[in-house]
Amino acid sequence: MAEASALENLRQDIRERDASDKIVPIFWILLPLVGVGVSVITSIIASVLAISTASMTFEPGVGFVPGLGLAPGSVGTFFPFFAVIGIGFLGGLISTLLYVYLFYLLINRRNKHFARQSRFTEDMIKYLQSVSGKKKGVDIETGVSSLERSVRDVRYEEVEKSAGLWAILTIIPFVNLFAILYILYFLGTDYRRHEIREIGFVEDTNKVLDKLGLGGIPERRLDPIPDRSFVLYLVLTVVTLGLFGIYWLYTLITDPNNHFKHHVKWEDELITNLEGKTKQPSKQLGKEPS
Repeated sequence: MAEASALENLRQDIRERDASDKIVPIFWILLPLVGVGVSVITSIIASVLAISTASMTFEPGVGFVPGLGLAPGSVGTFFPFFAVIGIGFLGGLISTLLYVYLFYLLINRRNKHFARQSRFTEDMIKYLQSVSGKKKGVDIETGVSSLERSVRDVRYEEVEKSAGLWAILTIIPFVNLFAILYILYFLGTDYRRHEIREIGFVEDTNKVLDKLGLGGIPERRLDPIPDRSFVLYLVLTVVTLGLFGIYWLYTLITDPNNHFKHHVKWEDELITNLEGKTKQPSKQLGKEPS
């Protein structure tokens, strides 16, 4: 009974994958170009307005009438200026809100994935313990101790970072520079550290599964998250006047995306293997994130 309950908990952890392991569309890498686009569009609109209103003057009691140019007090003197300010402000506001949302999205999925994976590892330990209770003479205490140590490391290292708070800090003057740099730092390093810990957990789990005669977890991914230097990426972004930042943003989106897709493969294969060994009916698992 305990074994069936533990296996169902693992199934539930996998079903939650659809909500936690969100695949972020790659088109978000175009976000840095939004500011440039706003500037270009603003300039074009301002030029058109300036040309179209340059010869219109205001006559008391008459209204706007054709004039000879930008005379003092003409609408052409002021209207393009306020139009540029208004359009520029609106464009900047939209660009800022998009950045805030993207930062929130990236941090939030980090928190949800780490939390789900923490539950999965804990439930995996419970499952292994429940199976070992039925197998006399099989000692898995050493292996379980290693797994429990991994869980403690996860609780200490993979603490939740408030997505809402950090997103808001990115729009507060002076504070936003340090907030953005820190967000770029932990989003670029946390997943790699998480994956390294996960690889160790899988290796320890395979040893216990082998002792219990339950097969093992599929091999680790062949293209793990690379060790990306925060300092190097920052310098390259500054030197290239922000152009390298587009690639940097690309890595912050695709590295987790690839990590999540790998999870789909090995989690589904693992649970299918365990269900086959324990003769438990399979329930529908989570779909691959899309």
